[in-house]
Amino acid sequence: MRDVEAAAAAGDEAATLAFDVFVHRLVTGIGAMAAAAGGLDALVFTAGIGEHSPAVRAAAASRLGHLGVRIDAGRNDGACGDADISHAQASARSLVIAAREDLQISRETRSILEASS
Repeated sequence: MRDVEAAAAAGDEAATLAFDVFVHRLVTGIGAMAAAAGGLDALVFTAGIGEHSPAVRAAAASRLGHLGVRIDAGRNDGACGDADISHAQASARSLVIAAREDLQISRETRSILEASS
């Protein structure tokens, strides 16, 4: 995604299209889940792109205003690790949560090894 964002910022039309398609699919998925859940209390961005791409978070949030999502641009741009990037007037909180896949993999591996002992 870093490469796509850099190329789009440099004017690459294919990269801009790729970014837009990614955000469209992301927002479509969030919207479907929100509809199935009857609304949205919080939107959590995590893992590689969710944690490290303020541009993706901003683009997604701008399309989810009808669900109460509104982010603070300064908080979004400065988010590092766990952060609340919600705008003060948002009805749904927007959070950046650091994923710890390495920790979960370690826990699962230990569980399997203990079970097989």
